[in-house]
Amino acid sequence: MQQKIQTFLLGLCLLPIVLVINGAVPGVMAPTMGQALWITSFAQSFAKDVSIYAHNFGLPQPAPISFGLSLAFPQAVLIYIGIEPLLAYVVICACWLSLAYWGAYSFSRWIGAGRAASLFGGLVWSTLPIIWTHQSYSALAFGIALLPFYFWFAFRLVSGDSRPAASVGFVAACLIAVFMDGYTFMMLAAGTGLALICEIVRHRRNWTSLIFRCCVVAVGLGAAYVAYVRYEGILDFGGISVDFFRAWGANVEFFVTPTKGLLTLPDLIGWGKERAPEMYFGDGSVYTTTFAAVLIAFAFYALCSGNTQPKFRTALVLIAIFGFWLSLGPTVKIFTHRPDGTIDPLMPEQYGMFPSGNEWLINLPGFQSMRASYRWAALGMFGCWAIVVSMMATESLPKINKAWLLAALLAFNVPATSQIQSYQSYQDRIGDFLAEMSSWAPYFHKGETVAFLPYSNDFLANTAANELDFRTYNIGGDKNQTAAQHYWPDEMNVFPIGQHGPNFASNVQALLDSGKADAVVFPYIDMLWASHLWPVPDNQKADLEPVARQIDENSRYDVQYAPHFAIIRVKR
Repeated sequence: MQQKIQTFLLGLCLLPIVLVINGAVPGVMAPTMGQALWITSFAQSFAKDVSIYAHNFGLPQPAPISFGLSLAFPQAVLIYIGIEPLLAYVVICACWLSLAYWGAYSFSRWIGAGRAASLFGGLVWSTLPIIWTHQSYSALAFGIALLPFYFWFAFRLVSGDSRPAASVGFVAACLIAVFMDGYTFMMLAAGTGLALICEIVRHRRNWTSLIFRCCVVAVGLGAAYVAYVRYEGILDFGGISVDFFRAWGANVEFFVTPTKGLLTLPDLIGWGKERAPEMYFGDGSVYTTTFAAVLIAFAFYALCSGNTQPKFRTALVLIAIFGFWLSLGPTVKIFTHRPDGTIDPLMPEQYGMFPSGNEWLINLPGFQSMRASYRWAALGMFGCWAIVVSMMATESLPKINKAWLLAALLAFNVPATSQIQSYQSYQDRIGDFLAEMSSWAPYFHKGETVAFLPYSNDFLANTAANELDFRTYNIGGDKNQTAAQHYWPDEMNVFPIGQHGPNFASNVQALLDSGKADAVVFPYIDMLWASHLWPVPDNQKADLEPVARQIDENSRYDVQYAPHFAIIRVKR
């Protein structure tokens, strides 16, 4: 009992490190801005309507959240009982990170590591750069952080744990994963499948037990998928060009050399490399999140030294290889750069080295939605981390060596001070953004139906609908926008996405005359990036204000001009 209390107290002392590195300190930091506002907008709508659908944006149908329900729903509960929305978001983030840390500790204990080694092994996992560099993607970061928690139940079940807690825990893990983030749900499915295959090969004579385990795995994954499909109301969001998978695959050197400006120790020793988005296909997340050299090296050492536990050794090696293999995308890239002057981030096959051999997976259900290939590296890193933890479970390795290995891994996880400062700035910038939204109140009427035109991936519309209490067809999230558009009236669907054509003014008038919108807003700011980078310039004013003034010449319409938008209504 005394040991358990000491372990608990030490875990409590270490947990703040996890929270600070991930930016989840309530009242002090926020992990991100744009995605925090997006998740919070759904949570506010859920709390207002006592529902798991948003009813005030993404009209006319109730809008499900495309990912992150596992974050938004508990946040909605806190908002409903009176907690301020942003504080509720950070509190829920801290709760999921705490569960992730406990899950990593529990996985380490289950595989045989001691209490102290498990606590510090869990700390290594919970502070890995691939988690905190994904905080700008919100639920994805927490899905990655929870991988050891998910696999703790999966491996217990696959290894033959027949207690109800293992089966129920696995089903619960599947449900949390599918509603947290689709990428990590697929990682759980793939990793569990590989572990199950290894178990079948090793113990194929024990077929009655194996059939039971296969059934529970099928029920857990299948029930989660069915629940997600029923909630979203759509089987899948469709495939995407193979050039996208290729562009968002990681260059091999990204695993070996970190990007300069992200990690303290590599920057101090001159290991970090200068990189910029225009240098590579895809976007910056492909190279900022995938550094794994130290973890891979330690896993390789663990295997070569023979100091790992036999429990799931083969499965973990296969999981690590499978994850890194898929993270390459359909084409292997080594020092592959986007040609100068090329604007398109997609990558034609001709620029790669040679095929990786995984292109066929893109056409399979589930895999076809994993368009950002590099994210599979999270599964590879889990495999490597679990191999290292397995080495911590052996008695042949001296405790002092274990301590040095874990300390070295932790040292390479420490973010640059600029990362911590950005968490603090998000807190202030969100406050400034919400203050801006409040200043728009005199221009809007409560309960009216609003259309922001031209429409696109309109993150700002979600927040504005909640803060100003109106209803809107617009919605943030590319998948959410596509789903909502299926039900839009013809007068709204006539507009091309992100554009205003020669008939723009007449189409705006037709929408207002139909009565299907009470007001049309011409935003001068980018509705996506305003929620991520506020303040942003009024770079659309020159195009849209002349159209507003053209409509204003018609005595049937009333146009009001605000600093960042024009709003048009039919005169009453």
